[in-house]
Amino acid sequence: MLNKIFGILLIIGFVAPLIAQQTESYNIFQLRFLYNEVKFTEVIAKGHILLKNPEKLSQENLVEIHKYLALSFYNLNQQDSSRSQFYSILTLQPEYEPDPVHTSPKILSFFNDIKSAFRQDIEKKTAVPFRQYVFVEDIRAQAAARSFLFPGWGQLYKSQDTKAYILGGAFLATSLTTIITYQLEKDLKTKYRKETNPLEVSDKYNDYNTMSKTRRFFMYSAFTIWGLSLADAMIFDFQPKPLVNNEFAGIFFSFSF
Repeated sequence: MLNKIFGILLIIGFVAPLIAQQTESYNIFQLRFLYNEVKFTEVIAKGHILLKNPEKLSQENLVEIHKYLALSFYNLNQQDSSRSQFYSILTLQPEYEPDPVHTSPKILSFFNDIKSAFRQDIEKKTAVPFRQYVFVEDIRAQAAARSFLFPGWGQLYKSQDTKAYILGGAFLATSLTTIITYQLEKDLKTKYRKETNPLEVSDKYNDYNTMSKTRRFFMYSAFTIWGLSLADAMIFDFQPKPLVNNEFAGIFFSFSF
């Protein structure tokens, strides 16, 4: 039974991020659908909701959200708002170019003017209201160091919250259970050694042996979770996450702990 529960927890920990990725793709699909249906105000409302937590979005999907916002604002004749969305895209992908097949010549011309002015505005730190994204570089080494100290901490550092809570919670539960069963094992071992009644010796030994096996199971489980967390933090599922400046176009610094 315990083996099954432990296996289910691990499966959930690795499947949950895949589910989150599918949800993110569906949100982009909704934006595309609304835009194609000429529901520009709904695109803007949906896009702003999605951008409330940019650190949970991939770089590719951030670009897609800002793209549909920029196009929607332009079609509503709100060029300043459209410009700010295109600026945000350029902080994500400086070489970005709209699809010439699916983008009108007017918007292409509008974007080209923006792109030529973008670098100049950045250097001058012009007060332009747009989101500037600065991506943290590969943080797997830092994440691995944290998971070495406590399983799940590295996943939390990589913004993989669901996996972090599952691995961290499972490690904490198995570790505490190991400590409890160790104390119970010691008590049962003492009772077994002190037992003088031949009729009770066998039962006392069985109790001690069962508790010893239970303690070893939880101890090995805790070590396994620790190893999985360390390997996952060091190797798998790295997606650079953005630090966001919502005020103006300018360089800023941030320290992560």
